Amino acid sequence: MRIKVICIGKTEEPYLREGIDKFLKRISFFVPIELILFRPEKSQDLAEKIKKTAKGYKILLDVGGLELDSQQFAALIQDGINRGYPEIDFLIGGPSGFPLRSEMAINLSISLSRCTLTHQMVRLLLLEQIYRAFTILKGHPYHK
Repeated sequence: MRIKVICIGKTEEPYLREGIDKFLKRISFFVPIELILFRPEKSQDLAEKIKKTAKGYKILLDVGGLELDSQQFAALIQDGINRGYPEIDFLIGGPSGFPLRSEMAINLSISLSRCTLTHQMVRLLLLEQIYRAFTILKGHPYHK
């Protein structure tokens, strides 16, 4: 299995890029992971590009999505492994949200918080939770 984190817009803040790079490296010890950034553009064009990239089980991050604690999030990852999904795709919208959701065949929508977070901050928080999920699944002491 592999994981893709598909985002709209770039990460401009150096402190966020540093944290993102740190967690991408940590996660790569457990599973191949790829961060894919798309430039904001017309919704239809962007949706087509994302459709071609996101070929796995699609999880949209959305403030109105299902709230999971870290154990439940780890169980979600384990379920993907158990079901034999070759890929789990996490989709993060840009400042204007996520384009054409109805055309994307989203499998699940989750929320990291009921608070509104910047799309840049969500990337770092999601990666930390993915790392935490794998440490939970492997019995690593990171999650206490």
